[in-house]
Amino acid sequence: MRKLVLILAIIAFVGCKDDKKSTTDTSGTEEVKTPVVSKVEEISKKFNFKKVDNLLDNPELVNLTSESHAFSDKIVFEEVNVLKTAEDTYSFFLVLSDKETDFEEFVKWTVAIIVTPKNPKEFADPKEQAKGARTIGIYAKPQVMGNEIVIHLKDFKLKPKEFSFIRFYLYDAEGQKNTNYYLMENVTLP
Repeated sequence: MRKLVLILAIIAFVGCKDDKKSTTDTSGTEEVKTPVVSKVEEISKKFNFKKVDNLLDNPELVNLTSESHAFSDKIVFEEVNVLKTAEDTYSFFLVLSDKETDFEEFVKWTVAIIVTPKNPKEFADPKEQAKGARTIGIYAKPQVMGNEIVIHLKDFKLKPKEFSFIRFYLYDAEGQKNTNYYLMENVTLP
């Protein structure tokens, strides 16, 4: 009887030891973690978009609109922001939708801005005063700022600060316009 109890105790002890070993021994099954790549990073790598300082976190950045706008079913802007960079000088940040924009299509276009001040006489240029508006066209390659893909229109001199409207549009190398404008009315710059 003693032998039987001793054998059962040894079997139980060895069995518990094997269970403990199987739950704690992970040396042969190391898990390899692959880094998670965001959609913005994937797009950036595919199109060689430059990663730049994240000015979208600047506390002096002013959001002009968070209303999405589709220039087409393949090009969608999510918001427009502005940052005063010097006296009467501003940078605009147009945030593109990484979910709704076809970047192969977008890079074929150039962004243009038409600004129409409430008082055109505030323009420095007499031609712009007579015209009552100013058009600014610039090819701007998308950049990555933080977790966003943006068009950064840098350091525009704009003497008037109050505008009846600011209109963004796209045009291509042949001068074709995308007339589905992104229009913001009654805008006051900082």
